[in-house]
Amino acid sequence: MGIVVAGVRGQPIRLLHSLFRSALKFAPWELAHFTIWHIVIPSKYPDYLINFLLMTVYVLVFIYLLSPLKTKNKQTVYDLLAGTVVRYKKKI
Repeated sequence: MGIVVAGVRGQPIRLLHSLFRSALKFAPWELAHFTIWHIVIPSKYPDYLINFLLMTVYVLVFIYLLSPLKTKNKQTVYDLLAGTVVRYKKKI
């Protein structure tokens, strides 16, 4: 598809940047899994904490979806924090 994740200046990213970007990208989804499991299977966590975590997931996903519309290079929050950008490489 020609999609490349690069540094903001077009340079290749290192493994640590890639891992950091991936961890930030999947944090809301993992938090959602944690929260849903504690809704389905009763746990010792109070309901207000579970509800707060679930609302946090919704807020993060909303921010993740809207951030490319507001940034100069169409970057998501996790791209901004990791110092990366998604580029489209033309195929020859």
